[in-house]
Amino acid sequence: MLDFINSIWFVRRACLSVGLTLSIGLLFGVRPGPAVAQHGGNPQLMPASSLDPTNIDKYVDPLVIPPAIPRTSKINVTGGKNIDYYEIAVRQFQQQILPTGMPSTTVWSYGAVGAPASFNYPAFTIEAKWQKPVRVKWVNELVQDPIDCFYTPGGPVNSSSCNYLPHLLPVDQTLHWANPATATPCKTGQADTDCRTNDPDNYTGPVPMIVHVHGAETYEWSDGYPEAWYLPAANDLNDDFALGGSFFDVFDTGANHFFADDGKKAPDASWGMAARRSNIPTTKRRPRSGTTTTRSA
Repeated sequence: MLDFINSIWFVRRACLSVGLTLSIGLLFGVRPGPAVAQHGGNPQLMPASSLDPTNIDKYVDPLVIPPAIPRTSKINVTGGKNIDYYEIAVRQFQQQILPTGMPSTTVWSYGAVGAPASFNYPAFTIEAKWQKPVRVKWVNELVQDPIDCFYTPGGPVNSSSCNYLPHLLPVDQTLHWANPATATPCKTGQADTDCRTNDPDNYTGPVPMIVHVHGAETYEWSDGYPEAWYLPAANDLNDDFALGGSFFDVFDTGANHFFADDGKKAPDASWGMAARRSNIPTTKRRPRSGTTTTRSA
């Protein structure tokens, strides 16, 4: 186990490359027009509807002070410390980011599964106590209607609810990135993920996600490694898409080894399609949040 962790630590330090990493939310920004956006070798004018920032009043509405995100449950561990358990999903929704009276903004951000009011940009805070384990199941719910898709008893009313959402912003496929659409070959000619391609068009497929929490002290497989991403459990995925990044299986193995270690860290380490779960021990005395099971400060 030590050899496994040391080898992954080396890979993380030596070979970290650019991927799509989600932090606590993505804001679809506004820019003054006319301006030119450069991506994929294909310059494009910004939309005429872009807002002039000089016409946006400042200090109109109070900023949100993020409260604690609701905990899902507590896991009782025989012979060990009980674990605070969270299920947190990323969704796309509309929110009033600009001053009241101006258009709402499309955002990606996080909230607690089963608590719709907790979805907010910026996302709420995981409150954890020092040396208190925390486990978080992160869920990629970037589909058309996640409520109908995942939470309607008996299945979704509309099958299209489970269709994936495209990225909000242009994604340049000629740069090194996740490349879930393996039908788009890498520059090397191989059908693979996590590479550069020769395709100058914007990527329009499902959004790969991997979460990194700032301030969390965790094992490598729970730290949001860019190439351990995963796609939403969408209905319209086909064989052209890889469901996970090139390091997904490596970190899945690490998580399962940890949870099966001695029976005291709570079972059920399965990551599964569209959701990831892992473990984070920490003993340092400082505030933090967790990416799965955390011994938090």
